[in-house]
Amino acid sequence: MLYTVNTNLLTSDCTVIAHVMNCFSDMDYGIASEINDKYPMAQSMDSQLPYSPEEKLGELSFAYESDKPIIIFNLYGQYSYGRGRHLDYSAFPSSLDKMFDILLTLPDDVKKVSPGIKIGFPYLIGQKLTPYELKRSHEILEYYSHKYKKNIFLYKS
Repeated sequence: MLYTVNTNLLTSDCTVIAHVMNCFSDMDYGIASEINDKYPMAQSMDSQLPYSPEEKLGELSFAYESDKPIIIFNLYGQYSYGRGRHLDYSAFPSSLDKMFDILLTLPDDVKKVSPGIKIGFPYLIGQKLTPYELKRSHEILEYYSHKYKKNIFLYKS
């Protein structure tokens, strides 16, 4: 199921925070900037990827913060940034499949400290989406929620 929550994703009780990123490692705006400030390891893991921007599309990077514990996923579901729509509707699902594959195969030591998985996304997925595009991105998340039998929470603020 997909649930909408009117609180802040970064102060939530989610054990997984996922967001869509561009392929140029630009975490200077929006939720990416907030994630970078609160969880700098997410930016660090992004910068360690051996891919060119063209190769990142549909991939992901992630960071595990053991003190909370929380996993931050950078999903490369948009190639560029700036004006207009950039969410790639084939790359975004590819990143989601990879994220769920990782979540299904977490090491036992991680499962011990974080037995329940609560997945949070920002409500606004991608950049400057029209209402139709936002609905489409939410439908993709709804599909993956059912496919992997995991609730997904969308945070509005």
